[in-house]
Amino acid sequence: MALIGRHNIDNTSLGGWPNPYNLTEEDAKGKLENTPLEIITLILKEMYLQGKRDCLKKAQTVGISSTLVLDWDKTKDGPRFWTNIWYNKRYDVFYDKYTPSKLRERIREK
Repeated sequence: MALIGRHNIDNTSLGGWPNPYNLTEEDAKGKLENTPLEIITLILKEMYLQGKRDCLKKAQTVGISSTLVLDWDKTKDGPRFWTNIWYNKRYDVFYDKYTPSKLRERIREK
């Protein structure tokens, strides 16, 4: 089954942080090293919505600062949110906005 697809997004887990892409700590490597899995989940969702393919591999290799990977202006949360997370490592910005249930709702959005 594809890493990202309608089946994965519609069937997120009910407890804790949603993990529709079955991410593990090993997925937080390369440019994503030390990035919490719930933030990687949101990154993958945004890339999917922008029609990107091979999302996880691209993010691991290039990071998310390139518009070829993720156009921050086209995300629901906008460039300021992603700048704080990506460049400033201000993960609290993510956690102030998202709880497990709010992330689950965001993932289910089409």
